[in-house]
Amino acid sequence: MPKMIQILLFGDSLTEYSTNPELQGWGASMIHAFQRKADIVVRGFSGYNTRWALEVLPAALSSLNSDPLIAAVVWFGANDATRPPWPQYVSPQDYKHNLRSILAIINECTAQSAPIFLISPINPDGERWSQVLAEKKQEWGEWCKGDEMDGTRGKDVMEPYYQVFKGIRVDGVVPVDINEALTEDCLSDGLHLNVKGNRVVWQALSKTMKEHGVDPDGMPTWMADWKDMAVKAGEPEKPVSL
Repeated sequence: MPKMIQILLFGDSLTEYSTNPELQGWGASMIHAFQRKADIVVRGFSGYNTRWALEVLPAALSSLNSDPLIAAVVWFGANDATRPPWPQYVSPQDYKHNLRSILAIINECTAQSAPIFLISPINPDGERWSQVLAEKKQEWGEWCKGDEMDGTRGKDVMEPYYQVFKGIRVDGVVPVDINEALTEDCLSDGLHLNVKGNRVVWQALSKTMKEHGVDPDGMPTWMADWKDMAVKAGEPEKPVSL
């Protein structure tokens, strides 16, 4: 019995929440587009930075089948790009090192010449996100206190990480730059995607995937068509009039 080929989505909350049908999530759109063509394996970890992602990557990969991936999508940076002493903070230099390590490890699990699509970090709306943190004071306790909430996210904070993304030049890694397309009205709370944001991401990602040969329209359907199954079983080759 042939195995279904696989595509891995590895990222933070922007990946974990991507299967939300109410938000027309970009991951849900991909699952629909590749129905019976490829299994979309979603490994999104809300709140994770690249340091923590490296820790869980072996476990995430161990759950895949034994066949090489035909593609992967990697999207991190939204949590790395903050300011100390916020616990998610990862310096731009460490972000670069971690990201390259993640890409190298995933590359070992992909088929020869299979692309890894690297999505650029988003430009968060720092003011709106600070309001969200203020509302989460009671829920998050010590993580939301005093001045530590202010200025932890924003375009100025994200810029060095975006420059790291632009500087990544690794064989087999395809950049998907959504920096300009993903405007503030694409975000539900200053950091996460709304319906418009998910559409923008999926349009950019699907276009780039097709340009690099990962196109569901050109892929065979997994298992035989039902009509072929009927013929194989000795049923009439033409449908019976009812």
